[in-house]
Amino acid sequence: MRILARIGAALGTAVVVTVATTGVAAAAPSGFTVVVNHSTGGRAMSATGTMSWSASARTVTFGHVTNVTSADECASLTLTGFQGSTRVATFPDELGLCTHDSMDHGIDYGTLTLTTDVPGGIDHVVIRLTDVNHVISHYANCYRTASTCQQG
Repeated sequence: MRILARIGAALGTAVVVTVATTGVAAAAPSGFTVVVNHSTGGRAMSATGTMSWSASARTVTFGHVTNVTSADECASLTLTGFQGSTRVATFPDELGLCTHDSMDHGIDYGTLTLTTDVPGGIDHVVIRLTDVNHVISHYANCYRTASTCQQG
């Protein structure tokens, strides 16, 4: 009887740990959107994509990352991973799109990843989109423990 009680207690603990771990992973935002508007309200540019954290939180994968820039605009897109207030990962390539005509343009960067070797991994990422011409910047701050990204 004692053996069954110990097995039951061990299984109960395993279920609680599994549910707690799954809860955090399930809470992570599944995508992001960042929009930069002119002071007049018109859209200058936007960036969208999906995102997922690895089980260790050492890698964040961004999928279908798309940047759409309005006519005669120049955009800069950065992806940065943080643990607390410490930067632990930065996407190494410069991502940008400049248009030099009267048409909107878009680019799909596909799948991008942020990776760190820091124990504990990445707990949040900041996706920043900047209108280079007008020096206007907006961001999505995405915490692994939240279901949606904060916009700013």
